[in-house]
Amino acid sequence: MGFTPNPGGFTYTDFGLGTFLRSGFGSAPNPNSSWTQYAATVDGQMQVATARDVAMVPPQCKSTEAPGPYFQKEFFHNGYIKSLKQLVHFYNTRDVYPYPVESGNCPAGTVEKVTCWPEPEVPQNVDMTTGNLGLTDTEENQIVAFLQTLTDGYTTPYPDIKTYTGTCMTGGNASTQGNSTLISAEALLKQQH
Repeated sequence: MGFTPNPGGFTYTDFGLGTFLRSGFGSAPNPNSSWTQYAATVDGQMQVATARDVAMVPPQCKSTEAPGPYFQKEFFHNGYIKSLKQLVHFYNTRDVYPYPVESGNCPAGTVEKVTCWPEPEVPQNVDMTTGNLGLTDTEENQIVAFLQTLTDGYTTPYPDIKTYTGTCMTGGNASTQGNSTLISAEALLKQQH
């Protein structure tokens, strides 16, 4: 319920804007077929949400960051990043800890989203202005604190925010938040056969 599988299963790659320009699966028809020639140059580029209101949570959850109580959020086009700390750490260390693996398959002795970043699905449009910023843990935390100030309390689209009936999450830490739910695509494929 509420889950639409990718058409290619675990082999599906979301090419973002490139998919749209090709009028591919899950996209609206391209309004101008002359743009199709540019699809390969924008594969993997995604439109993503702004950082505005990233810290907005139901009052009982207090934060988006573990150990909590916290309200689980998801960042990036596919929800891979689960905390602001992970988001900042990714942009700081993506090129420091790259591994030629898929998510859920980081080598022994590494921790996914901390000391192991799996390879991108679409490498040709990786932004090379970030990935090795040389920030300390304290500086990463200061950026997280700044991002949280971008929350202005505007709740008009969510007038019932105070009536949240879900459960706040607790435990862990913001660096590994969500890692308990990582599933190796390779392991799942083996189970299916």
